[in-house]
Amino acid sequence: MSIKAVNDPAAPTAADAGASLRAAWWKAGAATLVVLLFLLGLHADEVVSAVRVWNSSPTYTHCYLILPITLYLIWERRALFARIWPRPMLWPLLLLPPAGLVGMVAEVASIQEAQHFVLLGMIQIVLFSMFGWRVYKALLFPFLYLFFLVPSGEFMVPALQDFTAEFAVLALQLIGIPVFKDGIFISIPSGNFVVAEACAGLRFLVASLAFGFLFANMTYRSNRRRATFVVLSVVVPIIANGFRAFGLIMIAHLSDHQLAVGVDHLVYGWLFFSLVIVLLIVIGMQFREDGPGDDDVGAAPPAAGGGIGRFGAVTTAVLIAAAISVAPAYAGYIRSLEPAIDLAVLTPPAAGGDWRAAGAAGDWRPRFPGADAIMHQVYRGGAGEVDLFVAFYGRQRVNAEVISHDNRFYDDDTWKRAGHRRAQVELAGERQQVILTQVLSHRRKRLVVSRYWIDDTFTASGLEAKLLQARAELLSGRRPAAVVAVSAEYEVDEADALAAMDALLRGIGPLTPVLRAAARFD
Repeated sequence: MSIKAVNDPAAPTAADAGASLRAAWWKAGAATLVVLLFLLGLHADEVVSAVRVWNSSPTYTHCYLILPITLYLIWERRALFARIWPRPMLWPLLLLPPAGLVGMVAEVASIQEAQHFVLLGMIQIVLFSMFGWRVYKALLFPFLYLFFLVPSGEFMVPALQDFTAEFAVLALQLIGIPVFKDGIFISIPSGNFVVAEACAGLRFLVASLAFGFLFANMTYRSNRRRATFVVLSVVVPIIANGFRAFGLIMIAHLSDHQLAVGVDHLVYGWLFFSLVIVLLIVIGMQFREDGPGDDDVGAAPPAAGGGIGRFGAVTTAVLIAAAISVAPAYAGYIRSLEPAIDLAVLTPPAAGGDWRAAGAAGDWRPRFPGADAIMHQVYRGGAGEVDLFVAFYGRQRVNAEVISHDNRFYDDDTWKRAGHRRAQVELAGERQQVILTQVLSHRRKRLVVSRYWIDDTFTASGLEAKLLQARAELLSGRRPAAVVAVSAEYEVDEADALAAMDALLRGIGPLTPVLRAAARFD
């Protein structure tokens, strides 16, 4: 007896399975796109502020390349679309409310950098939830590379300036050139130099880091080699920028300041950075690894079975939209509250003793462009001349923040920052932690002593100021804040300036009543 194979017309064919897989991807992709657009719409302010930084700062021009690079990396891994089913998952949605809370705290504290990172984190949660673990793992690097969209790193500028200045001075000393350094100001017999913010090397560092991650992922297979190259992409540009500053000083010195100034300075910097990138590539290519790696999509087994999991893409997208709407709604309510402030009472206090208000301010003009009110008064007395400065904010918001890169106690035209640190000092009979900023103008030296006033509390810590602001807005609705500073010039010793400030503060008394009156604190 012979047995014949009979084809079951109801059995699914390979073509049917492929069509189902493609349909699942189209549905998951469309739902993901809609929910991502909804998320970006809710956080439009953060998106606009990030793009504004890309446009205004050459340091972050490379951010425009991140999205095209990410899309290319996904396209390079397109084999997964024929191998892995998108399987939406609901448990990652539990991460969205905490992320929204952190984002809301960052918003009321006016920490734009944190807002941007939280938004990218929420995008990661959405992608994880919509596609499932296997897809997210296969596309892990392209998805995480999106974090380079965040314009981050400005907080490192002072430290990079100090390192570059120290490196250049050490190099000059090693070749026998007499050198004197005062903060970021460098003097040699042929002239004076300053390591400005643009010379700190942040622009090179962030671009090198983005390149380093991309090169490491595309060139190596082992995580150890990838991590090593990423470390090199951080260390090499920092050290190279020190050599760049040293080279600029030497070129100016040897050419009697005819070269390495103006446009020459910028051209030299970019040429030097290009050489650094080429050097990194040459070094990195010596240890390249070919062949499949652990995270290669080609190593994944073909999709077995059908279905996209228990929860559909549309259902998951709807639940995500609901989860991400709560925090923005509450944040919008907070923004709608109008602060009750009285800027009219923010007037310079009278000083006792031999202190008298001067007729006009000098050439020291702090820059706080977003403040709702500025109080700046110069006092003269037996101890010298002291400036009192207050920048008051009825409510901190985008581009109007107590702590911002745009705020500074020097105007860049007349004064330059030479040093910045926190210290304990004795002022008005009280031991206080303050921020000491040293600024220079040619041969003149000035010391600025400042503190933040947030929620009726003085602090010298930027982090504590942000946390105080978040607590005040979320719990009590109080939003006024201020920066309070006193400043005086000195010739040799900072102690002379501190003594003059101490005498003035004893003469005018505490400033808290004035600030409380302006903030309408009962």
